[in-house]
Amino acid sequence: MPDLSMLIILAEYYEVDVKEIIDGKRKNQNMNEEMKDTLEKVASYNEMLNLKSMRKGIIIMSIVFIIMVQISMWKEVSPAPLVSLICAYNGATFISKAKESKDKSDFITGSIFFVAMLLNTIAFIVK
Repeated sequence: MPDLSMLIILAEYYEVDVKEIIDGKRKNQNMNEEMKDTLEKVASYNEMLNLKSMRKGIIIMSIVFIIMVQISMWKEVSPAPLVSLICAYNGATFISKAKESKDKSDFITGSIFFVAMLLNTIAFIVK
């Protein structure tokens, strides 16, 4: 099932009602503007909630990262495993988002984070 915002785009492109896409039955009338407006509001609200959740996650991960780097400096240990952990977390986040949205840029970003994690881990082990 496509994302709500994608349903609106598909319905407009194929000039069908959103109900037709959801029900899988073709009707002969155009999309109800009121239904379209309601779905757009729901989709934008859903997107806003996702952004708020991502911001909270980023803030929490940043705070944890700063604290852990401070502890590693105090204990005189390399923060490299922490960097790998952050890269792995970000990679998993972007790739799971890419699976949901089918956005290639999210997949590429997630893959770059995983490559950075691997390179950082290898550099830490080799030292």
